[in-house]
Amino acid sequence: MNKWISIAILSATMTAVGQRCESIAASAYGGWLPNNTAPRDGTIIEAMETYGVAPTYALVQWKPWGGSELAWVHVDDPSSSTADDKCLFWRPYKGDPKRYDDPTHGAQKSMAYWCLAMHLPYDKKRDKCVLR
Repeated sequence: MNKWISIAILSATMTAVGQRCESIAASAYGGWLPNNTAPRDGTIIEAMETYGVAPTYALVQWKPWGGSELAWVHVDDPSSSTADDKCLFWRPYKGDPKRYDDPTHGAQKSMAYWCLAMHLPYDKKRDKCVLR
């Protein structure tokens, strides 16, 4: 994810009072389960992080990351992890991890996805959200 998408997500979701699972409604559909029930034995699962304006998805597994701490490490990018928090939901994944297609069909990696989530117009030419 490029730094501008990260900045857009961060600025849209910052809060001074606790954690905000703003896109938590997505967990009501598709068989998502609470994070505290996820297998923490190295099993590959599909994760949905609902912190922020839109959910993000990844295949993850619980294993050592960043030295010795355990974390939800991304299967396709072991240098990335997903927060172990109340905004995280999971469901079993039985497919081939190399053929994983997230529920957004890859759109979550685009600026257009985040503009739409923030209800902002997307400028395709400049690949950025347009502030009103």
